[in-house]
Amino acid sequence: MYGIRIMIRIMMSPPLHVLMAFGGRSLTAPPFDAENLTYAFGFPVPPPFVTLLNALCEGCGSAAAAYERVEDALGGSYLTDHEIRDGYDLSPPELFPFAATGVDGGYFGYVIHAPELPTTDYPVG
Repeated sequence: MYGIRIMIRIMMSPPLHVLMAFGGRSLTAPPFDAENLTYAFGFPVPPPFVTLLNALCEGCGSAAAAYERVEDALGGSYLTDHEIRDGYDLSPPELFPFAATGVDGGYFGYVIHAPELPTTDYPVG
């Protein structure tokens, strides 16, 4: 009986790549808000990105389900944070990743030249 409980707990917990994303900071379950996404990604998330994630993840009951939904929508790219840049010296410091391709050094992110200045959106690089 104890072994069954362990298996159920393992099956119900998020996949390892979801747990390891965002440097151990947890992505909250949808609906998302700018404050929690800013904490998870490590940069000021613009409102259009919050709107996009909420539209993609409508009906997702957990952070893991949202993570998987975004991965499917992005064609295999997955949500990530700034730690994806570790080890890649050519990454400009102004690039704040939000999705990785799964290939070494390949990711998408917002280009934020002055994070202290308020803005409603950033260019994507």
